Amino acid sequence: MVVSGKEHFVKPERLPKYFGIDVDDTLHTENSEAFERNTEAFAKVREKGYVPFICTARSFDFAFRMLGKEFVEKTGYKGYPGVYNNGAIVYNDEGVLINAVNFTKEFIHKFLKCIEEGFVTSKCIFFTKGPCYSLIEIDDLWKDYLASRGLSVPDVRTAEEISEMDIVAISINSKNVEIPYYIEGVDYNKKLAKADWLYTLNPSGVTKASGVTKFLEHYDIPADNFGFIGDGYNDIEIMSMAGISFAIGNAPNEVKEHAQWVLNKTCDDGGVAEALKLVYDL
Repeated sequence: MVVSGKEHFVKPERLPKYFGIDVDDTLHTENSEAFERNTEAFAKVREKGYVPFICTARSFDFAFRMLGKEFVEKTGYKGYPGVYNNGAIVYNDEGVLINAVNFTKEFIHKFLKCIEEGFVTSKCIFFTKGPCYSLIEIDDLWKDYLASRGLSVPDVRTAEEISEMDIVAISINSKNVEIPYYIEGVDYNKKLAKADWLYTLNPSGVTKASGVTKFLEHYDIPADNFGFIGDGYNDIEIMSMAGISFAIGNAPNEVKEHAQWVLNKTCDDGGVAEALKLVYDL
C-alpha cells in the first residue's frame, strides 16, 4: 500500500526492536538536506532505545566511506550491528563477527579460469570482509561509478593471490553474466545493481535476508520484531521476511511489489526519515 502520511499508515502493535536500512539510494542521497533528515531520524530512533542498522550490499568500509564521519558522530552508530556484502558478513551489537560466508576456493579457482579462458570479463572486483581487489586496472566508466558512490579504486592483485583470499562477493562489469561449470541459484547468487552493466555475485544462499536471519537467530528474535526499508532487487527477499517493510519511492515497481508499504517519498525526499517517523512516532 502506498503511504503518503499517517492517515494512510497502520502502525504495528509491537514496534520493531531492530530496523534494517539499505544505504545506496535509500539512507544515502546526494540531496544534503534529505540525508540530514534521514540522519536525524536514525539518531532519534536510537535515543528511543530501538536499533536501526545498516543492511547493504556494500562492504563495511565502503558503506562508511559513503555515509561519512559526520553520520557516525551525529548518530553514535559505528556500524554494529550490521549486515554487509548482501548478507555474507554480519556483526552483532558488540561488533563481533557472527557470520561470514565465503565462496569456496574451488569456485574462485574455476571463476578465475573462466576469466582466463574468456568466458567472463576480467573487469571484476573481488571483495573480502576487508579490502577489495581486481585483476586489472579498472576503466574510466567504472572509476566514475565508484567515485559517484564514494568508493575507492581496488588494488590490483594476481589471479594466484586472489585465489588464496576469502572472497565474500564479486562485482562484475558486464551486461550479461554466465559462468560455465556453475548454475545460478545453486552454486552462486546473482543480483543486478542499479546500473544495467553491473552485477554482484554472492555464495549460494547468501542474501540480505539470510544475513538478517543469522542476526535474529543470534539474539533469538522473531522476524516480526524486525523492520526494513530499501529500494533494490537485492532487497526483495528481506522485504518479504520482515515483520514490517517499506520500499522507498524510487524503487523499481518489481521491488515495490514485495514491500508491505510503499512510500511516495524518494531518497531525495528523505524517505527513510518518513518511514522511521511513521513507525516510531518521531
